[in-house]
Amino acid sequence: MTPAVDATADAAAKAGVPVVFSSRVQSGPVHDGSYGEVHRPAAFVMSGLLNPVKARVLLLVHFAAGGENLNQAFEGY
Repeated sequence: MTPAVDATADAAAKAGVPVVFSSRVQSGPVHDGSYGEVHRPAAFVMSGLLNPVKARVLLLVHFAAGGENLNQAFEGY
C-alpha cells in the first residue's frame, strides 16, 4: 500500500469511517499484515476471501440490517 493510501485510510478510520481492506487478486485471503506493517487500528476490517465487490455488498447489507460489530460480519470469510 502506498504511503498516501495508508495515510488516507488512517484518517478515515480516525474520523469514524469504516475501512475494509480487500484485494483484486485471483485468490487468497486479505488478513492483518497483508499490506505490510501490522499497525492497523481496530476500525480496520480485513475482507478475508471476499473480493472488493462482495465486501462492499456485505458492508451495505450489514449496515442496512442495523449491524454494529463490523469485524464480526467479516469473521466467517
